[in-house]
Amino acid sequence: MYETVMKKDKTIFKYDELINQVLEQSIAFTKSRVLLTAYELDIFTILGDSSKTADDVAQILNADRIGITRLMNTLVSIELLEKYGNNYRNNKATYSLLVKGNPNYMANLKYMSYIWKNWDNLTEAVISGSAIAPKAVSEFDEQELIDYIAAENWRANLQAAEIIKLSNPENIERVLDLGCGSGALGLEILKQFPEINLSLFDYPNVTNLTKEYVAKRGVSERVQIISGDMFNDDFGTGYDLVVLSNVVRTYSLIDSMFVLRRVFDSLVKGGKVVIHEFLLDETRDKPEFSALLSLNMLVSSEKGDVLTETDTWLLLKESMFSDIQREETSFGSYVIIGQK
Repeated sequence: MYETVMKKDKTIFKYDELINQVLEQSIAFTKSRVLLTAYELDIFTILGDSSKTADDVAQILNADRIGITRLMNTLVSIELLEKYGNNYRNNKATYSLLVKGNPNYMANLKYMSYIWKNWDNLTEAVISGSAIAPKAVSEFDEQELIDYIAAENWRANLQAAEIIKLSNPENIERVLDLGCGSGALGLEILKQFPEINLSLFDYPNVTNLTKEYVAKRGVSERVQIISGDMFNDDFGTGYDLVVLSNVVRTYSLIDSMFVLRRVFDSLVKGGKVVIHEFLLDETRDKPEFSALLSLNMLVSSEKGDVLTETDTWLLLKESMFSDIQREETSFGSYVIIGQK
């Protein structure tokens, strides 16, 4: 497993690749935590396009100089900052992606800190087979909800145009974005088809934020925002297209089927449902991101899970949809289309 090397009366163990692989995996969380802590403290934004000493940053944050110095030195070590003498500055990537106000700012990382807390309960969740303290979006506190919707909006804005293209919408007049979050996916459809009647539906606490995102786009008068619970409340009828992005995996198959049958009833004849999700292979052990996402559903939701292609096909068939099609996106997720 390893070879012993003698050097100046000291024994050095040179581990083989298998041991190194396990060791690297075992401490991978440390790099993640360094990044998230720096993000939470706004280190990258504080530096902006300038250089500062650790003392400067500590003073701005009213934080301990030694703690900030060690954090910033570690950020240099993992190539998230650059250091010149005693001065630190962002590199090209962190300046572009992690400084607030820049066009490519990754607003999703703040919510990763909430996910981190859920994963701290992974061992207990695996033993019990369910989340220790599952929390629906309708139960999020104000700041948690703001960070969650910001994360969803960031991702959706990167993906929406491709999702709509793969959905191949035709002859649409009335569209519903169900579980809309910020409304980014529905708003992209409105951008491509300005004459449609667009409805956005989500929990009441979410739609308060949806209204703000819609207002920023300057299209408030062209969008109907509906608040409620998709299991119990009326989300309208007569739609040509209903989209659900990253919604189905939140619920059990039975619950998802219930929602999709309601969606079926809300569509006109010939109307389509579009589901956007990450999927697991039939073996359920790859791709890696989907397997990790499946565990994330275990630690964060009551009954949610990542589905396979067969699962989604059966789900749509049992919900009375036909002509089921599947398209893969360039970012690893799938668009699944069913027709009434």
